[in-house]
Amino acid sequence: MNWLFRYLTSSIGKKQLMAVTGLMLYGFLITHLMGNFLLFLGAEKFNTYGHMLITNPMIIPMEIGLLSLFVIHIALALTSAKENMAARPVNYGAPLCTKFTKVSSQTMVLSGMAVLVFLVVHIVGVKYGTHYTVDYHGVVMRDLHRLLVEIYHNPIVTIFYVASMGILGFHITHGLQSAFQTLGFNHKKYTPMIKATSFFLGWGLAVGYSAVVIFTAMQKVV
Repeated sequence: MNWLFRYLTSSIGKKQLMAVTGLMLYGFLITHLMGNFLLFLGAEKFNTYGHMLITNPMIIPMEIGLLSLFVIHIALALTSAKENMAARPVNYGAPLCTKFTKVSSQTMVLSGMAVLVFLVVHIVGVKYGTHYTVDYHGVVMRDLHRLLVEIYHNPIVTIFYVASMGILGFHITHGLQSAFQTLGFNHKKYTPMIKATSFFLGWGLAVGYSAVVIFTAMQKVV
């Protein structure tokens, strides 16, 4: 097991683990967005989906696993940033660096912290927000749809959410480029495709979440 410890404590090992955890978190964000898209189909569809998640016996283990991913990713990001500040920049064989990526790499920690603040605000607002209930076909469940409509009906909150999604799109775009590069996809042949794919996946996610927020904000408050 010494080899595993040496790998995980090495610079490349930590960067690769950060890349993997980042990709896993992106997978979660995609799944979460798909669930949020049910808001377009109405209150019953969305609330039924939310009820299914809340009553799933695996919800606590899944939340613990997700929290662990966030903690590991953040800890590795801070460690990597500290090491980068203490050492000379490492040049890859076929770097993706442009003026934009150089600037974005310097602000990844800041954008990551901003996303973290948003996540805390969002989780607290939804998890501990007003507990409305609704009855669908004899099943009483939490009315998350009504809660979200009320939350997003505040224009300041909506602006905060959309701005946060912009920061998230920026963070993910550069994060995916760095992850692919760290995991070995750094040949100049793949650079344009990696940059285009990362841009599409990062900003596509941000636009998707923003669309959900704006659509929900436009609904009538009960």
